[in-house]
Amino acid sequence: MSDQLSKLPIELINKILDDVSTFDILTYVCLVNKRLRTVSLAYPRFRLDLTHSFKKKRQFDKLCTRLMYLSSQIVSLTLNNEDDATIPVKIAYLFSRTITVNSTFSSLHSLSLSHVDHTIWDSIKARLTSFIALTSISINFITDMKASTPLFASIILMELLFFSSSLKRVSLSEFSYPPGMATIDPSRALTASSIEYLSLDNIGMDLKSLFAVTPVLVSFTSTFDYSQLIKNIDQQPSANLQRLSIIFDGVTLDKIELLLSSMTHLIHFTLVADNVQNDMANGDQWAQLLSAIITFKFKFTFCKNALIQKPLDLHSFHTSFWLVEKKWYVTHDWCMDTRYSLLYSNPYCLAWYPFNDMIGTFVTESTGPELTSFVHVKDLDVHQRLLVNNTLLRRCTQVYSLGISATNLNKTLSWRYATTYLDSTKITCLTIDTIDIEMSSDLTVQLVYGLPSLQSLRVSVAILRLLLVHNWPQIIYLFIIWGSDGSSRLLTQNQVDSLCRSFTRVEQLEFSRCFIDNISQVLNSMMMTLSCVSINHPPPITPDDGRFISYEWLEQNTKLRNFGYSYDNDNEKTVHIWL
Repeated sequence: MSDQLSKLPIELINKILDDVSTFDILTYVCLVNKRLRTVSLAYPRFRLDLTHSFKKKRQFDKLCTRLMYLSSQIVSLTLNNEDDATIPVKIAYLFSRTITVNSTFSSLHSLSLSHVDHTIWDSIKARLTSFIALTSISINFITDMKASTPLFASIILMELLFFSSSLKRVSLSEFSYPPGMATIDPSRALTASSIEYLSLDNIGMDLKSLFAVTPVLVSFTSTFDYSQLIKNIDQQPSANLQRLSIIFDGVTLDKIELLLSSMTHLIHFTLVADNVQNDMANGDQWAQLLSAIITFKFKFTFCKNALIQKPLDLHSFHTSFWLVEKKWYVTHDWCMDTRYSLLYSNPYCLAWYPFNDMIGTFVTESTGPELTSFVHVKDLDVHQRLLVNNTLLRRCTQVYSLGISATNLNKTLSWRYATTYLDSTKITCLTIDTIDIEMSSDLTVQLVYGLPSLQSLRVSVAILRLLLVHNWPQIIYLFIIWGSDGSSRLLTQNQVDSLCRSFTRVEQLEFSRCFIDNISQVLNSMMMTLSCVSINHPPPITPDDGRFISYEWLEQNTKLRNFGYSYDNDNEKTVHIWL
């Protein structure tokens, strides 16, 4: 049977498929009829996100094998999710399949991977050289604190900076605390890097050395404090840099002037500066420095004694330069009780706001014609002693993750106050901690039921017990955590039965071995929906302990078959099972 869609020209159908996920193209569109199947399988711009579309292992195996024969049509490939512990197994499987079927990925422009460590990087970097069209790469990597120097951050950064002349965009993010440092020796660089866009998250390096090897760098973004890493920056100017996002602690306006003088083509500037003095609040001086800048976003926090003798005045930000020529608006928030002072561009440009420092009498002033908004703030924690000002809550228009302590839940009802001003329909993640043992089941259930879009739930065992008498089919991510009271509470057999009946659609489950004794029952009962299970083994449990959930233990004691298995050799020996 013919249909109107099938009669369209191939070019137009391909244009429509640009807005359809690869998963939907291969599982739905290609099954409509013979012509759409032919056109779909010949589609030249597959954007493959294996992070979310292929959760079950058997589904991943089947479709991944099929996609390998379409590798020359894949333009982007993503396996990047900080919360998915199965990513390393998926990366290993994917790249082993590319070798098996001799996939070329000749059209791959963009690659994004997370959970990359030394072993994974060594196994895939030679394969990456065959991706001749690659222009953008994003790597979230893990540093092995026991590994010997040189640091992995330095190794991977150097290799990517000089990866190939076609690579233009590099984004690196490190999972570690404290932040990592990378070093580059410009004298060892045999050629200049072709990188034009560089983003470093939680990684620092000397800017002078960086600019020396990246002469065509157009954009640089970093979340590292560069206060000590801009010495002699004027000796190595970055003439082509147009976009800069950077963090400084205790910086002065004189240093900013020196920095900007070395970047004559800069037009987009984002600056985050903490512990600054009142010279940073002079709008007239800023106007002299920013005449060539098109967009300026900033957030300044002031030292507690910075504004004692001369309170911050927004008068210098009310000039025609700020309001008419640039249309840049500024907001000043000040807490009288904590003496915390915050000056920032409006709308607020960061993903977090210091709510903990804004407790008590709160004063705000803005030069903008509209209300200040926190469009990038996605997470909000309502702490035990914190009652967030409703002015701040109204600015949080995009919160999707809400954290609440049990003391708030039972006593102060701060959660009810907070959700009054938040858009509860946007909240998809909820964390409820345990501090007070005697909690009201009604209040707990009322809170969870009051979030219609909730999908992810992170709760202690004490809170979980209160929820087990109800059904929660909307929850697909369940994390059973240690409460702030620090006690280990084992679920009874009846409570384990209730857990399996109450949470019938859980795809990702995480818990401690101390919380559940009959793990076989949980895995067997929930295996049809589960795709990823993480089990922590706190000391003194070790791999030699009979309580440790090994691969052999799972084969002998559960119905699981053809599953992926790995564990982190960290303090808690976390086991990851991919179903």
